[in-house]
Amino acid sequence: RKAVLVLYATRRGGVVESVSDPVLRRILGDGLGGSVDYYAESIDILRADDRGYRNALGHFLAQKYENQTFDLFIAVGDLSLQFLTGLREGMGARATPLVFATPTRMNAPPNATGIIVAPHFASTLEGALALHPDTTLVTVISGASPFDQSYETEARKEFQALESRVKFRYLSGLPIAEVLREVHRTPPHGLLFL
Repeated sequence: RKAVLVLYATRRGGVVESVSDPVLRRILGDGLGGSVDYYAESIDILRADDRGYRNALGHFLAQKYENQTFDLFIAVGDLSLQFLTGLREGMGARATPLVFATPTRMNAPPNATGIIVAPHFASTLEGALALHPDTTLVTVISGASPFDQSYETEARKEFQALESRVKFRYLSGLPIAEVLREVHRTPPHGLLFL
């Protein structure tokens, strides 16, 4: 039997995990004739992105899997790839292949390959504007984490081409109560972009 460890940067039950996990299980199970031990961890590193959490989580997972030899590692997301690269090293499994899917271009660690699945903010918004041509204001909502900030920076760049069509308002890193207050102030011809 082959053993596979998949790491998701999100919390358990998040959209990425909920969509990807059943597909990965099926593909690996079919490809290996059902002879796979599939382990998945949702490390929630997007919300708890600090050194103490990363260290504690790394120690926990290294101990949890100390008697398990993996044939493949899979990282879903930038932070999962960074984290799993260190974990793989700490487990003495640097030679174990690593496959990744990330939204941004990164240098692949040794013995790793993957795909870049970059978001397309402007084309997504253009589709929404085509469905709602009377839109006058787009409110962009993002979090405070470095991951969220990098996405907002990219969205701002892409949205520059649309600034002649609509006004933009950015709500970044605000407490949820404040975001909800601001969302309720959205005018009738406004869109929310999360």
